[in-house]
Amino acid sequence: MKKSDFATLVADTVIPLDPTARILDYYRNPPGRGVSAERRAMANWLNGLSDEDRARIAFLMADQRQAAVFSVLAFLDDGEQYRDGEVVGELRLEYHDKDGTVTHLNDFKGEDLHDLFNDAIKARKTADD
Repeated sequence: MKKSDFATLVADTVIPLDPTARILDYYRNPPGRGVSAERRAMANWLNGLSDEDRARIAFLMADQRQAAVFSVLAFLDDGEQYRDGEVVGELRLEYHDKDGTVTHLNDFKGEDLHDLFNDAIKARKTADD
């Protein structure tokens, strides 16, 4: 597995194409018999919003989900762990193939995972246009 394959896999798995609508639908009509007062209040609030306002919330949710994954990958890209200004270790992300091949996915050589992740997200958006 190459670094770019891993970044695309993360984009496709962690940020599927549009889970935001499903999430908003869930909160607009929470399932179950014992729905808490907080969730009922949230449903009432969401249902009272205009479609435009719900679209804005959906944008914010999707944007923050992408930013969170980007931040984790940027952390992994750094690799070296510091304490009091000294390197104390290395955080290593490895993929072990069935044939025994090991790929160091957050190797500092080549493109960073967070950049490859952004590229995968952009490629997906371009394909949708």
